[in-house]
Amino acid sequence: NQAIGRVIRHVEDYGSIILLDERFAWRNNEQGISKWLRSNIFKPDNFDKYDLRLRAFFQSMSAKGFTPKVK
Repeated sequence: NQAIGRVIRHVEDYGSIILLDERFAWRNNEQGISKWLRSNIFKPDNFDKYDLRLRAFFQSMSAKGFTPKVK
């Protein structure tokens, strides 16, 4: 949880947190993830769905006027 929180440090930060370990999908482990993150957990059944979701996220942030600090 501490490492996950490092992605977003202040109001102008945004990022994607990707946990690529099937253990995070287990109910007991999911309950250990911070509450602010749990409602956004996405469990696709293939990598293409990750790719689409990630692209859509960054496009929506760009449309809102956010610019990445690192490219």
